[in-house]
Amino acid sequence: MALPEHDYVLEKLALDAIGRARADAARYRRAAEARAQEDPMTAREAAHAFIDAWNARSPDAVRAVFAADGRLIDPSAPDGLAGPAIAASVQRTLERFTDLSFALTSLLEGDAGRIAFEWVMRGALAAPDGRRIPVTLNGCDVCQVRDGKIVELRGYFDRSRIAALVDGGAEASRLAVSSVAASAG
Repeated sequence: MALPEHDYVLEKLALDAIGRARADAARYRRAAEARAQEDPMTAREAAHAFIDAWNARSPDAVRAVFAADGRLIDPSAPDGLAGPAIAASVQRTLERFTDLSFALTSLLEGDAGRIAFEWVMRGALAAPDGRRIPVTLNGCDVCQVRDGKIVELRGYFDRSRIAALVDGGAEASRLAVSSVAASAG
């Protein structure tokens, strides 16, 4: 049975409207995805991404928070680490610790992509003699963020705190400090 002319016209208009709505939704979705890629993270978001990457135990994710020319500087790496050296340092720290986690305790965002945040690191350090030594370490990082990526992170913490926990002589203390402090920031 054929549709009356006015029902056919209404059906045609409805199908056209549905097609336009689908096309609009796809266009809006593509625009939102493009904006998400164009709009870099804020400095605050970059700091959270840095902590989240550590908590995910992912050296590559930590490295990805940094710009291509980004540098990490802390008490055990005063000349700084860059590129793959950042991921390698994170990997060494993850190998030395079990249950490593970081928590942000305060965060202050400044102008022009500057941010400072305090953190607490908790975990168990694998001492050279096989013991697992519980560690709680407080620190502070000061970062410069550009285009949503960290271009410089200066980490501050008491690396002697870790050495004091290891009761295995100067060599054990040196190993623990250099392994942990190089990437605790």
